[in-house]
Amino acid sequence: IDAQNAVKSIKKQHLVEVRSMGNPPAIVKVALESICLLLGENATDWKAIRAVIMRENFINSIVSNFSTEDIT
Repeated sequence: IDAQNAVKSIKKQHLVEVRSMGNPPAIVKVALESICLLLGENATDWKAIRAVIMRENFINSIVSNFSTEDIT
């Protein structure tokens, strides 16, 4: 629940800031790539990751469609 609330607090402006990075720090790219993969998105390059995080439903998809029970 705490993690879901933390994700819900992410504002679109935060995602815009991350998306504007031409070459993000490796840890940012790896973290977002991991989130994309957990959500079933095959986004491994920065251009594809940026497209996923700018979707209107990106934050909602993390909160509502993500099941920790599927992670091993």
